[in-house]
Amino acid sequence: VKENFQAKRSVAKAVANTSSSLYIHSEDKDGKLLYYVEAIFSKSKSYMKEDSPYVLKHEQTHFDICEVYARKLRQLVREKDFKKVKNIRETIQKMLDKMADDWQKEEMNYDRDTEHGSNAAKQQVWNDKVEKELSDLEQYSSIEIDIVNR
Repeated sequence: VKENFQAKRSVAKAVANTSSSLYIHSEDKDGKLLYYVEAIFSKSKSYMKEDSPYVLKHEQTHFDICEVYARKLRQLVREKDFKKVKNIRETIQKMLDKMADDWQKEEMNYDRDTEHGSNAAKQQVWNDKVEKELSDLEQYSSIEIDIVNR
């Protein structure tokens, strides 16, 4: 909803901007090493000048792409055998850095291909593509990963 876009409009000419990020943190709890991988939407850094369902869907897809890459990172971390890894935190940080780089490239491809949402046909292709990826990665939708007890 438009109310989630709370930043003052930037100097950019875009009618809207979604600020999202991949966030990872860990916790040692009851003999478990838990990692949490999240796609975060920043209300205070996101803005929307034009209140339309079409613009909102374009911006929602930006966030959905972030969630796709969060799920891909969760998959990598869950499938990694950490038994022979000397520094788990460093290894996971490298995984995050690579995934964040891939995610940013995908975001740029999305805006370029859809012409920042102005190409309705390409926008629909991306909407369908991202929805399918989210569905295909549904088993990685939980943000919590137990590194030790798998």
